Amino acid sequence: MLDEELTTFERLDLTMPIISECSHLYHLQPIGIETAYVESLVSYAARLANTHAVPFWMLIQKVLFAPEEQSLQRVAEIDVRRLLFNELRTSQEVKRYCLNFSRWLDGNHKDAANLIRAFESATRHQNLDVLTMLAWKGILPSNGLLRREQAWCPFCYQEWRETQQPIYQPLLWLLEVIYVCPHHHRRLRSGCQHCEKSWTGVYSYWQPGYCPGCKNWLGLKLEESDHFKVMKEELQWQLWVVQMVTELLVVTSQFAERNLRVKDRTFFTREFRSRARCLAEPEKLQFLNLMNIHRISTKTLKELNNDLLLLLKTQPPTLDWILKLCYCTKIPLLNLLTEETNFAH
Repeated sequence: MLDEELTTFERLDLTMPIISECSHLYHLQPIGIETAYVESLVSYAARLANTHAVPFWMLIQKVLFAPEEQSLQRVAEIDVRRLLFNELRTSQEVKRYCLNFSRWLDGNHKDAANLIRAFESATRHQNLDVLTMLAWKGILPSNGLLRREQAWCPFCYQEWRETQQPIYQPLLWLLEVIYVCPHHHRRLRSGCQHCEKSWTGVYSYWQPGYCPGCKNWLGLKLEESDHFKVMKEELQWQLWVVQMVTELLVVTSQFAERNLRVKDRTFFTREFRSRARCLAEPEKLQFLNLMNIHRISTKTLKELNNDLLLLLKTQPPTLDWILKLCYCTKIPLLNLLTEETNFAH
C-alpha cells in the first residue's frame, strides 16, 4: 500500500475573492444608452421604485436620507434635501413636492448633479447623467428645454407591450422641441385617452405607460386611431429636429472619446448673435419667419432685423432658437454647441 503512487490534487487557493460592494438599491439597467430613445432619469427612478414596490416619493426620500454607513454619496448640500428636511416633514408633503420634481431632475437644474451622484451610489451605476440634459447645462438655458406636461407616443407603448419590451419614458419625449414621434410620424399625446387628464410631475405609484390618475393603459394600436397626424412640412421639420437632438443625446456619453466639450456660454451667445446678424437675405427671411417675426404692415427688412436683434439681446438663445438658426445655416447642431478639447478661444 505504501509503495503505491500518491495522487496529486490541485492546490486550493484560499485567498479571499474580491467581492464588489452590494448596491443599496437594485442594480437596474437604464434603457437605450447612446440611442435616440435613451431613458429619462425620472423614468429610471419610477421603474426602480416599481421594482422595489415602493412609491416614487419614498424612493427619493430613501436616496436623499440614506445614512452614511450605507455608503451613499453625501448630498446634504443640495437644496432639495434641505427643503425635504426642513419643510417637508410629512410623507404627504413629499408627495406634493415630487409632482414638480421631474422637470429639473431630467433637465439641467443646478442641483440635479448631486442627486444623480446619489442615485449612482445607491445603484452602483455610473454616468446616470446621460439620462438627463445636465451635460448641456453650460450652454442651454432651462427655459424652453423640457415640456411642462408629460407627453408620450401611445403607439410606441403598444408596440413595446406587444413585443414584451420594457415600458419606459424616453428623454426625447420630454424635450419641448419634440412633439412628433419619429417612428410613427404621429403627434405625441399629452392627455389620457380615458380620463382626458394631463399631468406635470411624478405621482406616488406612477408607472410609465399608465395614467397616474385613472390607472388605465395609455397605449393604442396604430390602426385604431387616425388622430395626431401631422402635415408633410411639419413632419419634415420634426424629423430634422429629432436627428439633430439625437446627436446631442448620443454624444453625451462620448465627450472624452471624441475629444469634444461644450462651448462656453458667453462665447456661444456672442457667436449665435453674430451668425444671426450676418445671415444672407434669403436665410434671414427664413429665420425671421421661423422666429415668428413676420413682415407686417410697412416694416422693412432692416426694421425686422432690428426686432430680431432686440429679441436676441434680451434673452439667451433657447434650444428652439438654436435649432432654427442651424436649419437656416445648414450647420449641424452638435457642431454649433461643441468644440474640440484642444481648441482655444
